[in-house]
Amino acid sequence: MTVSTSKFRTSREAEDALRTLHKKIGLPFNLLCRLAWSRSLRLDQPLDVSHLEITGKEFNRYSVMGEYDGLIKALTTEHAGVKLSDEDFFGRYFKAHVDRGVVLLEKDLSASESPDAFWSNLLRDLPAPSPASSHVPSTPTSVINVNVGEEVGSGEPVFCALNTATNPHMAIVGIPGSGKTQFIKKILADIRSKSPTVNFIFLDYAKGDVAGDQKFVAATNARVYRLPDKTIPINPFMLSAYDRTSVRFSTEEKVESISSYEHLGPVQKGLLSKAIEAAYIERTAEDQQSPDFEIVERHLRRLYEEENRKEDTLTETLRKLTSFHLFPTLAESNLLGEALFEQTLIIDLHPLPALRELVAFFVIEKLYRELKDAPEAEVDSKTGARHLRTLLVIDEAHNYLPRNNIFLEKLIREMRSKGLAIVLLSQSPDDFDQRHFDYTELLEFVFVLKCVANRPQQIQKLIRCRLETAKTIVPRLANLAYPECFTKALTRSGGEYTHMRASQFHLAYRE
Repeated sequence: MTVSTSKFRTSREAEDALRTLHKKIGLPFNLLCRLAWSRSLRLDQPLDVSHLEITGKEFNRYSVMGEYDGLIKALTTEHAGVKLSDEDFFGRYFKAHVDRGVVLLEKDLSASESPDAFWSNLLRDLPAPSPASSHVPSTPTSVINVNVGEEVGSGEPVFCALNTATNPHMAIVGIPGSGKTQFIKKILADIRSKSPTVNFIFLDYAKGDVAGDQKFVAATNARVYRLPDKTIPINPFMLSAYDRTSVRFSTEEKVESISSYEHLGPVQKGLLSKAIEAAYIERTAEDQQSPDFEIVERHLRRLYEEENRKEDTLTETLRKLTSFHLFPTLAESNLLGEALFEQTLIIDLHPLPALRELVAFFVIEKLYRELKDAPEAEVDSKTGARHLRTLLVIDEAHNYLPRNNIFLEKLIREMRSKGLAIVLLSQSPDDFDQRHFDYTELLEFVFVLKCVANRPQQIQKLIRCRLETAKTIVPRLANLAYPECFTKALTRSGGEYTHMRASQFHLAYRE
């Protein structure tokens, strides 16, 4: 039998069992394979890998393994009791475990009174942790203390303890040329060098100078996605479950994201909702139940034709989303596995002639959904430091904040406990106080570089000083030297605020 390290085929019996399980309990096929592998692994009986049938369903390695490839291989090798080559592991042992496990799962389901009873029985049979293992302490979460610059006058270094703050969110304000991009690059590079497990997603909006900085990309080990030349590695329609409620929530989320961009009317929202639900229904009987934008657009056009509606901004938006090929097709979606918060990405939006904000909204929505389902981030009892999973950095945020995107608001309001920090780069202090939502209250660290400020009250709220002090700062902002800025009091010298020189990446990371 020819063995592949990237694909495998189940037996015919296993394929039939997979389809039965998929229909009755609703799990995607790739997750059923993982569950079957673990079910088989619990047996002490050795595997027969000498005669493997390959007439069933084919699976791609990454779609099944995702980010757990190394762990699955290690546990499979431990069970086998012999050292396994990559070919033996994936093409023989893992396949054999799936074939055996999925048949066992089908028998478990048949013996259960209901799917709920099936899950209860499966979980009940898991071994309980021993008293000793239950008290093993987790790895302490270290404080991420970033050197953000030096105080003007004293030269004292200024530090920002990002993950001990009540809200770890940050804003950097300044006109073009004030130093804010070099400043955030320095902060991100420092975080990645000291804490490599902390990721970031950078939405590069204006010039692409972050995505184009090869030294920064190398320093942070980031992956660059320059649109529209490269497809963003997310399918916004992909879900962890495809029951009616999950599909309905996903549909409403997409409608909200597109409406934030296009300000859809009630009729347009209703038609778009019907099109998305129809796209999910079309995929119900398939292995991969998530649709793509091409399927949604096809259903939307059908609905417009049935109601004799002319093309409008909504149909034009869907046309652009498909024609620019910004998100994966169905075939490409098979290769997706990692959650967004487990990746370090720079998404270069600036070459797009349109849709920059909408693409960003889909990324933001996807991140919100994934973090919502993620476990709470651990907090170290001694230091108070919370484990930081990722930072979402939004360049030229003034293009997003007025659009009333509920998922950005939910991220900054709700996801601190999941290990998220948001960084907003903008040109004016007034950008953060929107009529429908005041971001100012949730920004713990704000650095105001050279800019034009019209409202002393906003400076007062941003850097936590008295109004009288803010009135003296406002006229100084327009004449700040590069790369000076004002922030809240972060040094030992006292006072209501800190006047500092912001660290710059191109200076800190010189060869």
